[in-house]
Amino acid sequence: MSKTEQLDNLFDEWRRKQADEWQQWNEGKKDKSSYLKRYMEHENLKKINPAKSFTPDGIIDKEAWNNGKKILFILKEANGQWMLDENLEDNTVEIDNGEFWFRKIVIDNINHNIKRKLTKLSFEKFGESELKAVAYMNINKRGGAKSELKSVLNEYINEYKEYIKREIEIIAPEKICICCGKNKAYVSTLEEIIQELECKPKVEKYYHPAARIKWEKYKEGIDNI
Repeated sequence: MSKTEQLDNLFDEWRRKQADEWQQWNEGKKDKSSYLKRYMEHENLKKINPAKSFTPDGIIDKEAWNNGKKILFILKEANGQWMLDENLEDNTVEIDNGEFWFRKIVIDNINHNIKRKLTKLSFEKFGESELKAVAYMNINKRGGAKSELKSVLNEYINEYKEYIKREIEIIAPEKICICCGKNKAYVSTLEEIIQELECKPKVEKYYHPAARIKWEKYKEGIDNI
């Protein structure tokens, strides 16, 4: 079974778990004070459909990946703010509608800040000139709004750590770049997950590509020196 097929199967399981988790929470079978409460109360998150929103990710291009340096970039969550802004009703937005958005902007060469930053990092730090040769992954597959909610990410990664681990194992990178900033509980949890992997990739940490810092500081990374 190819990596693409394995990831598709994993994402099918992941979607079902997200839907089941939301149903159990609504039926009072899960702690009502959990992070899912934010999806009912937060000004932006309450527009997201927590049962159906899912942002797939993974390897951009199979052939390029096989011939590349096996770099996996891990970010927090897809920013669905533009979709939320276009909808006024609660719990109606399905973030990304199941589309691997980062693959689309790479393959279609769409101008995007995250693509520009990761292209530059990939080339200058690792000598990988083709961004389609990398893999891209978000922690929170439900997606989020323009502002990160640490409480949501902290609880999501603990709820789905086995799925996150399986995805990384399927991709089997040689290098992982965690692009989530510093001093975050969910980054520590992610590092613990990575330490359990059989593939034992080298790990470096960076700020989020959208962070407003000078390039020289950005490419130094966080605790990489």
